[in-house]
Amino acid sequence: MLTKLRAIRGVFVLLAAALLVGLAIAGSGETALAATRHVLRVGSGVADVGTLDPHFATNFGEYPIVKAMFNGLVDLPPGTVDLERIEPDLAESWSVSDDGRIWTFHLRRGVQFHHGYGELTSEDVVFSFQRVADPEVGSPWRSEVSNIKEVRAVDRYTVEIELHAPDPFALLRLVGYHSGFIVSKKAVEELGDQHRFRPIGTGPFAIAEYNPRRSVVLVANDEYFKGKPKLAGIEFLFMPDTATRELALRRQEVDTADGDSEQIWVDRMRSQGIVVDMVGPGNGYFVQFNMTKPPFDNLKVRQALAYAVNRDEIVQYLGPALARPLKSPVPAGYFGHTTDGIETYEYDPERAKQLLAEAGYPNGFEFEIYISEATSYLPFAQILQEHWRRIGVTMRLNVIDHASYHARIREDANSVIFYNATRLPIADVYLSQFYHSDAIVGKPTAITNFSHLGDVVDNIDDLIEEARFEMNPERQKELYAEAQRRIMAVAAAMPYAQRYSATARQPYVDLGYELIGPNRLDNLFEHYIYNEKTNILR
Repeated sequence: MLTKLRAIRGVFVLLAAALLVGLAIAGSGETALAATRHVLRVGSGVADVGTLDPHFATNFGEYPIVKAMFNGLVDLPPGTVDLERIEPDLAESWSVSDDGRIWTFHLRRGVQFHHGYGELTSEDVVFSFQRVADPEVGSPWRSEVSNIKEVRAVDRYTVEIELHAPDPFALLRLVGYHSGFIVSKKAVEELGDQHRFRPIGTGPFAIAEYNPRRSVVLVANDEYFKGKPKLAGIEFLFMPDTATRELALRRQEVDTADGDSEQIWVDRMRSQGIVVDMVGPGNGYFVQFNMTKPPFDNLKVRQALAYAVNRDEIVQYLGPALARPLKSPVPAGYFGHTTDGIETYEYDPERAKQLLAEAGYPNGFEFEIYISEATSYLPFAQILQEHWRRIGVTMRLNVIDHASYHARIREDANSVIFYNATRLPIADVYLSQFYHSDAIVGKPTAITNFSHLGDVVDNIDDLIEEARFEMNPERQKELYAEAQRRIMAVAAAMPYAQRYSATARQPYVDLGYELIGPNRLDNLFEHYIYNEKTNILR
């Protein structure tokens, strides 16, 4: 693998130099400049990506690539989720009507799409939000724009976004994250399905090539409106095996890499002189029970499995620097999170066995699921496999690659679905995507409701929708709290851990921004963000 990395690196240097000229983004002195600019090599902890289209990218490993290529109307400074620090991005200014329903954005002039697709205009902004909202397009992020009534192009550089109702988090929903990314209308229409792996953005880096199960290569966009990137490009190398990424870091075959979820890994890497950064609030880890599949249609079975999960063992496996127990469907640190009055299913294996007997399974039962090979999925399935074995339940694991896993669970293939996710840090996004009935997999409006909550048992749509438009924050929190109580009462899901993101880098990598540490609402992402200021200092 490492020999291949050296060969790929040499090819990339030649490719980057050629592309810098071919894309017409190089000046007369570009040959000399290229010699002083480095290519950042990233060890990505996935076997492949399923798409690089920002309106469809959901999988671990896809986001940092997409973020390097695309912008939103507004953005958060890297390393923070401070709502008071939302800053201009493609929009240089904005205003909101007195009733809070109409937001007017004034676009920067002269922003260019990659690969000669022309200037960004209001037409592209309108097209982008309409695309995300269209159920026939099928973006998994459409719930994030459900409060948008209409997007209008006032003129070439002015856009109005009209909401159904005032939203205290309206601006946060428009940052460059998931539904907020702006695509080129011309590129999407011309490229069609090819846009999945040849996406056209406005960001500091542009797509150069996608090599299935090997890598994604990006090249610097020297016309970037925030300034010429300090890097010549970025190479994302797919390395699902932790040991391979670790060895590559030690040998400086990669400059940054996705971390592992074990404390021992963090300690070992730091002892080798590698910088390991941890940011929060991190990922929420949980399982959802598919309540349409026996025996998981039985409440007592779901409750039994929930009581059999030992959160403390999982946190111990992760390490106290990396994790904390999660006892609510909404992660801690998100606006609206609570555990007050919630059935948290504290570890009680004897009660679990009793519930199984009452459900008609005194000797337990067996079932099989698909599980991702990714280190953020497989180890946790193996831990819960052992927890459930102790009460007589056998879960057989069919291990597949990460992209295939996401495809299979969206086909309703699993009876128990392992998932972890970071979202915009408000309860609405988590609840809408995982527990609203419109989000049930298999529906035209499907997102990530794998439990079928809302169709099979308790429907909490009214709570989610009322809270979404509630301007009184205390009333809003009450509605979110009731939604969380009802989810846990029917054991639609079992949240078990909240993991800080561990990401590693060589000491010579300058991210270009300060990474704020965990323990409060600090960082929206589980990866490093690479921008025009990122650099290699050597």
